[in-house]
Amino acid sequence: MSSFRKRDRDEGSSSPSFGRGGRGGGSFGGRGGSFGGRGGNSGGYSAGGSRSFSSSSRGGYGQQRDAPAPSSASNSAAPLSMSSYPPSRYPSGGHATSSNRPQMGGAIAKTSQKEPCIVVILEKAGLFLGRDGLVDAYDRAASTEIANQSLQDVRPDIVHQCLLALFDTDLAFRRRLRVYISTIKGKTIEVSPILRPPRTYGRFKGLMSALLTDGHISSVEGHTLMKVLPGTVAPIIPHGAPVYGLCNSTNAPVTTASELAKAALASPVSDDLQGGQKNVAAFYTISCTDDQNMDGIDYITNPVCVSVFPASSHVLCARICEGYGRAIGPVIRPKEDEAA
Repeated sequence: MSSFRKRDRDEGSSSPSFGRGGRGGGSFGGRGGSFGGRGGNSGGYSAGGSRSFSSSSRGGYGQQRDAPAPSSASNSAAPLSMSSYPPSRYPSGGHATSSNRPQMGGAIAKTSQKEPCIVVILEKAGLFLGRDGLVDAYDRAASTEIANQSLQDVRPDIVHQCLLALFDTDLAFRRRLRVYISTIKGKTIEVSPILRPPRTYGRFKGLMSALLTDGHISSVEGHTLMKVLPGTVAPIIPHGAPVYGLCNSTNAPVTTASELAKAALASPVSDDLQGGQKNVAAFYTISCTDDQNMDGIDYITNPVCVSVFPASSHVLCARICEGYGRAIGPVIRPKEDEAA
């Protein structure tokens, strides 16, 4: 028995063995690889003898410690911007890179400045600051900040879901979507078409806290991503323009998002109307509340339902954008020889 142990020690323990292997539990295969119990830094050794880390439970890829160091030009860490957050899906199925993200004005997604866009107004957004940052009714149900019955529906998470649903659509990539947020405190927030909303709710709360504190959020390149406008959303809408309120009311007529889009594209809002945004196909209002009620919103002219069943706010956002995407038509990617 001792001879076998001596031979294994002399040959570098090339035979399979079980050891401690680091933080993630036992390692299998001696120095030939490791499997961590928690998917973290399992602490095994590769066949070449260099220390390597397996992919963690957060979905990262393993990095080899003895890999050649990058050059000094690429080693400088560039600061992150809110516009660098990747959307949840891409046609190539990978992460957001400069090669597979549709670039506006390029061959992948060409658009004209004269093409009308749509304006989505997120009403009753529960965005305001408390003593410890952004107030959330779920996180602070017993807090005195939301003891008032009228503030029990403060749901910034609904705003986050709506922004993700809006800016993850083809309409947003074509730059034919304008988004405004009207808070329950009477503030109006203008959202830039180039914004990539944070994927996680925690980072979204930090972004909103900085926005409400400073009044604006800018990217590293200097582009304004979000800013607080003075007054209400009334100056955004031209005088006499129809405004569609997407709701779940039983009294509102039921239609499809594609039919709404086709009707709006056939007869967009006239630029001859006084004030407001120009080059707009239609204005839509979606309530960021749990029940999608439109109480107190007096500028809505046409309440409408896009489903016979109750739909959440982010579902309404996704459906109206998908309806316009179907009415406009898909983006045709160029062939490899044409792109070259």
